[in-house]
Parts: sequence; structure tokens; C-alpha cells
Amino acid sequence: MRTEIYYWRQGLSAGRWAGVSLPMFSLSAAIYDEPPKRNLGCDPMPMALSVQYLTKDEIAELFTRLVAHFPSGVPMFDAWNSLAMRSGSRQKAIKASGAELGGFGINDPHVIETLAPGLRFDAEQTFLDIPEMAAFSKASRTVFKLMNRVPTLRNMGRLLRYRF
Repeated sequence: MRTEIYYWRQGLSAGRWAGVSLPMFSLSAAIYDEPPKRNLGCDPMPMALSVQYLTKDEIAELFTRLVAHFPSGVPMFDAWNSLAMRSGSRQKAIKASGAELGGFGINDPHVIETLAPGLRFDAEQTFLDIPEMAAFSKASRTVFKLMNRVPTLRNMGRLLRYRF
């Protein structure tokens, strides 16, 4: 379902999607010394990722490997800024799941470009600007409109898209 949301919001053409996880990268690295670049039928390859649970070094490694492995790609992911990382690590749901946030808040989307040569920032959409907000109560929409006026609050959660 998540890839469908990315697909719909980003207006990408139909094609094949690749799910990427660090354990799969580790397995692939153990099997192949240098995996060949592959095109899985869509150029550029849309890639829906999850990076909230990764450290800055792990994010750099992930994007460096993606750029080295695929001939082209469009990585997209939900990004939290520093404030969201701090508040998120205190949320009961996250604590109860046993998950740990990576601690790297992305305040400026261009910082990711510096972590992996060849990666270019392409677009962003804040969670406050998604069409689904119309379904929320009037009180919630009012709070969201106020949050949208403060950049740190507006950018707590964003969908970021890059290209290589």
C-alpha cells in the first residue's frame, strides 16, 4: 500500500518497483563481491525507502550503494526533521514496538546529496499538504494550518524525492 501512495502522490508512470532493505543489501553483498547494475524494467527505477530508523552513516551507505548498483533511480522516503526525531523517540507506540529511531533528522533535504555523489534532490511534499487532510476534522485542519505557518513544524514530516 505504501508504494501505491508514493506512486500516486509523485505522479510516476506505471512500472516495476523495487523494495530495498538493509538486510537484503547485506545478503546481496555476502553473495556478490560486486553485484552487477541491473535494470528491473523501469528506467528510472522508483524506490520507496524507510530511513527514520537509520543513522547518518547508514543513510549514506544506503544511497551510495543504490547509486552504484542501479543505472538510474528515483528514491523517495518519509523524512523527519530533528524535532520530529526527538519527539518521535518519546512516543509510546515507537517504544512499545521496540524500534529505535536512527537519530538523524533531515532539516535540509540537500544534505542527503552530500552523502552520496550522483544523488540530486528533486521534490518534497509536507505531510500537511497531502490531499487526505481534507478528511480530517475542522479542528484538526485548523491546527494543521497553524503548524504550516511555522517552518520547523511544517517540515517535521515530508516526503522527499531524489534522482540519480
